[in-house]
Amino acid sequence: MGNKKNFGAGKMPEIEPSVFLTNLPGIVGFYPRGQVVIAALYRQQVEDFIDGKVEFDPTAHAGPMLIKDVASMESNPDLVRAAADFLLDEGCTHADVFIIDESWGIEKDSTPITGWLREGGLHEVRLAGVATIAAGEVVTDEQGEIVGIVGDSLMTENANLISRQGEQIFKNYEEYRSYFRGGQFRDSKDRALIERLRERAIAVEQPRKLKIGSDNPALIEHFDMLKTAVENVADGVMEAHEAVRDENAGYAIAAALTNVTLRDMSMIFITTQLAQAMGEIWREAAIVHRGSLRANALACFAIAKFAAGLENYAQTALDEAAREQPNHSLTQLLEIAVANQIVPRCVGTILGAAQEVLRRVYKVKMPRIE
Repeated sequence: MGNKKNFGAGKMPEIEPSVFLTNLPGIVGFYPRGQVVIAALYRQQVEDFIDGKVEFDPTAHAGPMLIKDVASMESNPDLVRAAADFLLDEGCTHADVFIIDESWGIEKDSTPITGWLREGGLHEVRLAGVATIAAGEVVTDEQGEIVGIVGDSLMTENANLISRQGEQIFKNYEEYRSYFRGGQFRDSKDRALIERLRERAIAVEQPRKLKIGSDNPALIEHFDMLKTAVENVADGVMEAHEAVRDENAGYAIAAALTNVTLRDMSMIFITTQLAQAMGEIWREAAIVHRGSLRANALACFAIAKFAAGLENYAQTALDEAAREQPNHSLTQLLEIAVANQIVPRCVGTILGAAQEVLRRVYKVKMPRIE
Protein backbone atom coordinates (compact mmCIF):
# COMPACT_ATOMS: atom_id res chain seq x y z
CA MET A 1 0.00 0.00 0.00
CA GLY A 2 2.73 2.46 -0.85
CA ASN A 3 5.44 3.55 1.58
CA LYS A 4 5.36 1.14 4.54
CA LYS A 5 7.89 3.26 6.40
CA ASN A 6 5.24 5.82 7.25
CA PHE A 7 2.02 3.86 6.89
CA GLY A 8 1.67 0.40 8.34
CA ALA A 9 5.08 -0.18 9.94
CA GLY A 10 4.76 -2.99 12.47
CA LYS A 11 1.55 -4.10 14.16
CA MET A 12 0.04 -0.65 14.43
CA PRO A 13 -3.49 0.35 13.43
CA GLU A 14 -3.55 2.87 10.63
CA ILE A 15 -6.08 5.17 9.09
CA GLU A 16 -5.59 4.13 5.44
CA PRO A 17 -5.01 7.47 3.66
CA SER A 18 -6.96 7.03 0.43
CA VAL A 19 -9.87 5.27 2.14
CA PHE A 20 -10.01 7.92 4.86
CA LEU A 21 -9.92 10.78 2.34
CA THR A 22 -12.57 9.12 0.18
CA ASN A 23 -14.86 8.81 3.19
CA LEU A 24 -14.03 12.23 4.67
CA PRO A 25 -16.68 14.38 2.85
CA GLY A 26 -19.39 11.99 3.97
CA ILE A 27 -18.10 12.16 7.54
CA VAL A 28 -17.87 15.95 7.85
CA GLY A 29 -20.55 17.04 5.36
CA PHE A 30 -18.31 19.04 3.01
CA TYR A 31 -15.22 18.77 0.81
CA PRO A 32 -12.21 20.19 2.70
CA ARG A 33 -10.14 22.50 0.49
CA GLY A 34 -6.93 24.26 1.49
CA GLN A 35 -7.20 22.57 4.86
CA VAL A 36 -5.31 20.26 7.18
CA VAL A 37 -7.02 17.34 8.89
CA ILE A 38 -5.62 15.88 12.10
CA ALA A 39 -7.23 12.49 12.69
CA ALA A 40 -6.33 10.87 16.01
CA LEU A 41 -6.60 7.40 17.51
CA TYR A 42 -7.51 6.74 21.14
CA ARG A 43 -4.70 5.22 23.19
CA GLN A 44 -6.95 2.42 24.45
CA GLN A 45 -7.98 1.50 20.90
CA VAL A 46 -4.34 1.25 19.89
CA GLU A 47 -3.46 -0.91 22.90
CA ASP A 48 -6.49 -3.18 22.42
CA PHE A 49 -5.54 -3.72 18.78
CA ILE A 50 -1.91 -4.50 19.59
CA ASP A 51 -3.04 -6.94 22.31
CA GLY A 52 -5.39 -8.65 19.85
CA LYS A 53 -8.53 -7.73 21.81
CA VAL A 54 -10.23 -6.00 18.88
CA GLU A 55 -10.02 -5.92 15.10
CA PHE A 56 -9.11 -2.58 13.59
CA ASP A 57 -11.29 -1.32 10.74
CA PRO A 58 -9.05 0.81 8.48
CA THR A 59 -12.11 2.32 6.74
CA ALA A 60 -13.45 3.81 9.98
CA HIS A 61 -12.42 7.00 11.70
CA ALA A 62 -11.75 6.01 15.29
CA GLY A 63 -11.09 9.18 17.26
CA PRO A 64 -11.21 12.99 17.46
CA MET A 65 -10.67 14.98 14.29
CA LEU A 66 -9.57 18.59 13.78
CA ILE A 67 -9.94 20.49 10.49
CA LYS A 68 -8.33 23.90 10.03
CA ASP A 69 -6.95 26.08 7.23
CA VAL A 70 -3.43 25.00 6.31
CA ALA A 71 -2.05 28.54 6.42
CA SER A 72 -3.46 29.34 9.86
CA MET A 73 -2.14 26.10 11.36
CA GLU A 74 1.32 26.38 9.80
CA SER A 75 1.72 29.93 11.09
CA ASN A 76 0.69 29.14 14.65
CA PRO A 77 2.78 26.50 16.46
CA ASP A 78 1.07 27.31 19.77
CA LEU A 79 -2.29 26.39 18.24
CA VAL A 80 -0.90 23.05 17.06
CA ARG A 81 0.65 22.30 20.45
CA ALA A 82 -2.67 23.19 22.09
CA ALA A 83 -4.30 20.68 19.74
CA ALA A 84 -1.76 18.08 20.87
CA ASP A 85 -2.60 18.84 24.50
CA PHE A 86 -6.30 18.40 23.74
CA LEU A 87 -5.71 15.06 22.01
CA LEU A 88 -3.59 13.80 24.90
CA ASP A 89 -6.30 14.86 27.36
CA GLU A 90 -8.78 12.91 25.22
CA GLY A 91 -6.63 9.80 25.55
CA CYS A 92 -5.00 9.91 22.11
CA THR A 93 -1.34 9.23 21.42
CA HIS A 94 -1.33 8.64 17.64
CA ALA A 95 -2.43 10.97 14.86
CA ASP A 96 -2.43 11.11 11.08
CA VAL A 97 -2.08 14.49 9.39
CA PHE A 98 -3.63 15.01 5.96
CA ILE A 99 -2.96 18.08 3.83
CA ILE A 100 -5.73 18.77 1.29
CA ASP A 101 -4.43 21.59 -0.86
CA GLU A 102 -3.69 22.22 -4.54
CA SER A 103 -0.05 22.91 -3.67
CA TRP A 104 0.50 19.38 -2.33
CA GLY A 105 2.96 17.38 -4.43
CA ILE A 106 3.92 20.47 -6.44
CA GLU A 107 5.00 23.24 -4.08
CA LYS A 108 4.47 21.39 -0.82
CA ASP A 109 5.43 17.92 0.41
CA SER A 110 5.88 18.58 4.13
CA THR A 111 4.49 20.65 6.99
CA PRO A 112 5.79 21.82 10.38
CA ILE A 113 2.51 20.67 11.90
CA THR A 114 3.72 17.09 12.32
CA GLY A 115 6.81 18.18 14.24
CA TRP A 116 4.82 20.45 16.52
CA LEU A 117 2.40 17.62 17.29
CA ARG A 118 5.33 15.39 18.24
CA GLU A 119 6.74 18.17 20.41
CA GLY A 120 3.33 18.34 22.03
CA GLY A 121 3.68 14.73 23.18
CA LEU A 122 2.00 12.56 20.55
CA HIS A 123 3.87 9.27 20.15
CA GLU A 124 3.40 8.72 16.45
CA VAL A 125 2.42 11.24 13.78
CA ARG A 126 2.19 10.38 10.08
CA LEU A 127 1.68 12.66 7.09
CA ALA A 128 0.00 12.32 3.71
CA GLY A 129 -1.57 14.75 1.29
CA VAL A 130 -3.66 15.19 -1.82
CA ALA A 131 -4.33 18.13 -4.13
CA THR A 132 -8.10 17.73 -3.87
CA ILE A 133 -10.59 15.08 -2.82
CA ALA A 134 -11.86 13.67 -6.11
CA ALA A 135 -12.01 10.21 -7.63
CA GLY A 136 -8.66 9.22 -9.12
CA GLU A 137 -6.54 11.77 -7.22
CA VAL A 138 -3.19 10.39 -6.05
CA VAL A 139 -2.39 10.46 -2.32
CA THR A 140 1.31 10.77 -1.45
CA ASP A 141 3.40 10.93 1.70
CA GLU A 142 6.19 13.37 2.57
CA GLN A 143 8.71 11.32 0.56
CA GLY A 144 6.52 11.64 -2.53
CA GLU A 145 5.60 7.96 -2.41
CA ILE A 146 2.09 7.03 -3.53
CA VAL A 147 0.07 5.68 -0.60
CA GLY A 148 -3.30 5.39 -2.32
CA ILE A 149 -5.84 6.66 -4.84
CA VAL A 150 -8.96 8.58 -3.80
CA GLY A 151 -12.26 6.89 -4.67
CA ASP A 152 -15.72 8.32 -5.34
CA SER A 153 -16.83 10.05 -2.14
CA LEU A 154 -20.48 10.04 -3.25
CA MET A 155 -20.49 6.23 -3.28
CA THR A 156 -19.46 5.82 0.36
CA GLU A 157 -21.75 4.56 3.09
CA ASN A 158 -21.85 7.91 4.88
CA ALA A 159 -22.63 9.78 1.66
CA ASN A 160 -25.51 7.41 0.96
CA LEU A 161 -26.80 7.97 4.50
CA ILE A 162 -26.64 11.74 4.00
CA SER A 163 -28.59 11.42 0.75
CA ARG A 164 -31.24 9.18 2.31
CA GLN A 165 -31.75 11.78 5.05
CA GLY A 166 -32.40 14.51 2.48
CA GLU A 167 -29.10 16.29 3.19
CA GLN A 168 -26.16 17.01 0.92
CA ILE A 169 -22.37 17.14 0.95
CA PHE A 170 -21.35 20.76 0.44
CA LYS A 171 -18.63 21.96 -1.94
CA ASN A 172 -16.62 23.58 0.85
CA TYR A 173 -16.67 24.53 4.52
CA GLU A 174 -18.10 28.00 3.88
CA GLU A 175 -21.18 26.60 2.13
CA TYR A 176 -21.62 24.05 4.90
CA ARG A 177 -21.57 26.67 7.66
CA SER A 178 -23.93 29.00 5.77
CA TYR A 179 -26.46 26.15 5.81
CA PHE A 180 -26.96 26.92 9.52
CA ARG A 181 -26.40 30.69 9.46
CA GLY A 182 -29.16 32.81 10.96
CA GLY A 183 -30.84 35.89 9.51
CA GLN A 184 -31.40 34.45 6.03
CA PHE A 185 -34.30 36.67 5.01
CA ARG A 186 -35.35 37.32 1.44
CA ASP A 187 -35.89 41.01 2.11
CA SER A 188 -37.24 43.44 4.71
CA LYS A 189 -40.83 42.29 4.13
CA ASP A 190 -39.78 38.71 4.79
CA ARG A 191 -38.10 39.74 8.04
CA ALA A 192 -41.27 41.57 9.10
CA LEU A 193 -43.39 38.50 8.29
CA ILE A 194 -41.24 36.26 10.49
CA GLU A 195 -41.38 38.79 13.32
CA ARG A 196 -45.20 38.90 13.11
CA LEU A 197 -45.36 35.10 13.37
CA ARG A 198 -42.97 35.26 16.31
CA GLU A 199 -45.13 37.85 18.07
CA ARG A 200 -48.26 35.76 17.50
CA ALA A 201 -46.51 32.71 18.97
CA ILE A 202 -45.97 34.56 22.26
CA ALA A 203 -49.63 33.74 22.98
CA VAL A 204 -48.55 30.25 24.07
CA GLU A 205 -46.40 31.86 26.79
CA GLN A 206 -48.30 34.99 27.85
CA PRO A 207 -50.07 35.90 30.02
CA ARG A 208 -49.01 32.43 31.21
CA LYS A 209 -47.44 29.35 29.67
CA LEU A 210 -49.62 26.60 28.24
CA LYS A 211 -49.14 23.65 30.60
CA ILE A 212 -50.10 20.00 30.74
CA GLY A 213 -53.44 19.51 32.45
CA SER A 214 -55.67 22.55 32.37
CA ASP A 215 -54.31 23.64 28.98
CA ASN A 216 -54.49 20.25 27.25
CA PRO A 217 -57.15 21.37 24.72
CA ALA A 218 -54.99 24.31 23.62
CA LEU A 219 -51.88 22.11 23.45
CA ILE A 220 -53.76 19.58 21.32
CA GLU A 221 -55.00 22.33 19.00
CA HIS A 222 -51.49 23.67 18.47
CA PHE A 223 -49.94 20.22 18.04
CA ASP A 224 -52.58 19.24 15.47
CA MET A 225 -51.76 22.43 13.54
CA LEU A 226 -48.07 21.52 13.63
CA LYS A 227 -48.81 17.95 12.51
CA THR A 228 -50.76 19.28 9.54
CA ALA A 229 -47.84 21.54 8.60
CA VAL A 230 -45.34 18.67 8.78
CA GLU A 231 -47.61 16.38 6.76
CA ASN A 232 -48.03 19.07 4.10
CA VAL A 233 -44.26 19.37 3.75
CA ALA A 234 -43.86 15.60 3.62
CA ASP A 235 -46.59 15.31 0.96
CA GLY A 236 -45.16 18.11 -1.17
CA VAL A 237 -48.11 20.44 -0.62
CA MET A 238 -45.61 23.11 0.43
CA GLU A 239 -41.86 23.38 0.88
CA ALA A 240 -40.32 23.75 4.33
CA HIS A 241 -39.26 27.34 3.59
CA GLU A 242 -42.88 28.10 2.66
CA ALA A 243 -44.21 26.41 5.79
CA VAL A 244 -42.22 28.59 8.18
CA ARG A 245 -43.68 31.67 6.45
CA ASP A 246 -47.29 30.48 6.14
CA GLU A 247 -49.86 32.22 8.35
CA ASN A 248 -51.11 28.95 9.87
CA ALA A 249 -48.16 26.58 9.51
CA GLY A 250 -45.63 29.28 10.35
CA TYR A 251 -47.55 30.20 13.48
CA ALA A 252 -47.76 26.55 14.60
CA ILE A 253 -44.03 26.09 13.99
CA ALA A 254 -43.12 29.26 15.88
CA ALA A 255 -45.43 28.28 18.75
CA ALA A 256 -43.75 24.85 18.99
CA LEU A 257 -40.39 26.62 19.26
CA THR A 258 -41.68 29.04 21.91
CA ASN A 259 -43.49 26.73 24.33
CA VAL A 260 -41.34 23.98 25.87
CA THR A 261 -44.21 21.50 26.14
CA LEU A 262 -45.08 21.88 22.46
CA ARG A 263 -41.38 21.64 21.59
CA ASP A 264 -41.06 18.40 23.52
CA MET A 265 -44.21 17.02 21.87
CA SER A 266 -42.77 17.80 18.43
CA MET A 267 -39.85 15.45 19.09
CA ILE A 268 -42.18 12.52 18.42
CA PHE A 269 -41.93 13.21 14.68
CA ILE A 270 -38.32 12.01 14.77
CA THR A 271 -39.60 8.47 15.39
CA THR A 272 -41.99 8.52 12.39
CA GLN A 273 -41.91 8.71 8.61
CA LEU A 274 -42.31 12.46 9.00
CA ALA A 275 -38.81 12.79 10.49
CA GLN A 276 -37.20 14.20 7.34
CA ALA A 277 -39.95 16.79 6.82
CA MET A 278 -39.75 17.86 10.46
CA GLY A 279 -35.98 18.18 10.18
CA GLU A 280 -36.32 20.39 7.11
CA ILE A 281 -38.78 22.61 8.98
CA TRP A 282 -36.49 22.93 12.01
CA ARG A 283 -33.57 23.92 9.79
CA GLU A 284 -35.62 26.47 7.85
CA ALA A 285 -36.98 27.89 11.12
CA ALA A 286 -33.46 28.12 12.53
CA ILE A 287 -32.17 30.31 9.71
CA VAL A 288 -34.95 32.91 10.03
CA HIS A 289 -35.84 32.99 13.73
CA ARG A 290 -33.64 34.36 16.51
CA GLY A 291 -33.04 33.91 20.22
CA SER A 292 -34.71 30.99 21.97
CA LEU A 293 -36.72 30.04 18.86
CA ARG A 294 -33.54 29.65 16.79
CA ALA A 295 -31.78 27.80 19.62
CA ASN A 296 -34.73 25.42 20.02
CA ALA A 297 -34.92 24.79 16.27
CA LEU A 298 -31.19 24.04 16.09
CA ALA A 299 -31.26 21.77 19.15
CA CYS A 300 -34.25 19.86 17.77
CA PHE A 301 -32.52 19.56 14.39
CA ALA A 302 -29.43 18.25 16.20
CA ILE A 303 -31.46 15.59 18.00
CA ALA A 304 -33.01 14.49 14.70
CA LYS A 305 -29.60 14.21 13.05
CA PHE A 306 -28.06 12.38 16.01
CA ALA A 307 -30.95 9.91 15.78
CA ALA A 308 -30.32 9.51 12.04
CA GLY A 309 -26.57 8.95 12.49
CA LEU A 310 -25.46 12.27 10.94
CA GLU A 311 -23.26 13.29 13.84
CA ASN A 312 -21.39 16.13 12.17
CA TYR A 313 -24.57 17.90 11.05
CA ALA A 314 -25.93 17.42 14.56
CA GLN A 315 -22.80 18.76 16.24
CA THR A 316 -22.64 21.81 13.98
CA ALA A 317 -26.28 22.63 14.74
CA LEU A 318 -25.54 22.19 18.43
CA ASP A 319 -22.58 24.58 18.23
CA GLU A 320 -24.78 27.16 16.51
CA ALA A 321 -27.48 26.77 19.18
CA ALA A 322 -24.92 27.36 21.94
CA ARG A 323 -23.64 30.42 20.10
CA GLU A 324 -27.17 31.80 19.73
CA GLN A 325 -28.13 31.22 23.37
CA PRO A 326 -25.24 30.13 25.65
CA ASN A 327 -27.50 29.08 28.53
CA HIS A 328 -30.00 27.13 26.43
CA SER A 329 -30.93 24.15 28.62
CA LEU A 330 -31.64 21.58 25.88
CA THR A 331 -28.38 22.44 24.15
CA GLN A 332 -26.47 22.13 27.41
CA LEU A 333 -28.06 18.71 28.01
CA LEU A 334 -26.92 17.52 24.60
CA GLU A 335 -23.43 18.97 25.07
CA ILE A 336 -23.07 17.00 28.30
CA ALA A 337 -24.20 13.86 26.47
CA VAL A 338 -21.62 14.45 23.74
CA ALA A 339 -18.84 15.07 26.27
CA ASN A 340 -19.69 11.85 28.10
CA GLN A 341 -20.26 9.83 24.91
CA ILE A 342 -23.85 8.95 25.86
CA VAL A 343 -25.67 10.65 22.98
CA PRO A 344 -27.76 7.59 21.97
CA ARG A 345 -28.98 7.18 25.54
CA CYS A 346 -29.75 10.89 25.81
CA VAL A 347 -31.65 10.97 22.51
CA GLY A 348 -33.57 7.86 23.53
CA THR A 349 -34.55 9.51 26.80
CA ILE A 350 -35.71 12.67 25.00
CA LEU A 351 -37.83 10.70 22.54
CA GLY A 352 -39.27 8.63 25.38
CA ALA A 353 -40.17 11.83 27.20
CA ALA A 354 -41.95 13.11 24.08
CA GLN A 355 -44.11 10.00 24.06
CA GLU A 356 -44.94 10.48 27.74
CA VAL A 357 -45.85 14.15 27.27
CA LEU A 358 -48.16 13.23 24.39
CA ARG A 359 -49.81 10.55 26.53
CA ARG A 360 -50.43 13.04 29.34
CA VAL A 361 -51.81 15.68 26.98
CA TYR A 362 -53.98 13.47 24.78
CA LYS A 363 -54.98 11.04 27.57
CA VAL A 364 -56.70 8.04 25.95
CA LYS A 365 -57.04 9.39 22.41
CA MET A 366 -53.48 9.65 21.09
CA PRO A 367 -52.77 11.35 17.75
CA ARG A 368 -52.20 9.09 14.76
CA ILE A 369 -48.73 9.78 13.37
CA GLU A 370 -47.31 7.52 10.68
